[in-house]
Amino acid sequence: MKMILSFFVGAVVGAAAALMFSPSSGEDLRAQMRAEAEAGSQKIHADWQQGMAGLHTRMDKLQADVSQMRQKGAPEA
Repeated sequence: MKMILSFFVGAVVGAAAALMFSPSSGEDLRAQMRAEAEAGSQKIHADWQQGMAGLHTRMDKLQADVSQMRQKGAPEA
């Protein structure tokens, strides 16, 4: 997880540096940075939502498995 976070931080810093050294006006640069930041934020939010959905799916399956084991009278692990 730490490696993924480091990658995203590096990507954001690299993108910001690339934009700062590009031949654009200050207003254009700020607009581009805002757009990139918003896109990055939306991507992180979508990834978070996907991860949480997967976690909920796995939790539901685990609960169903435990419930089934209880009904069969198997000892819980």
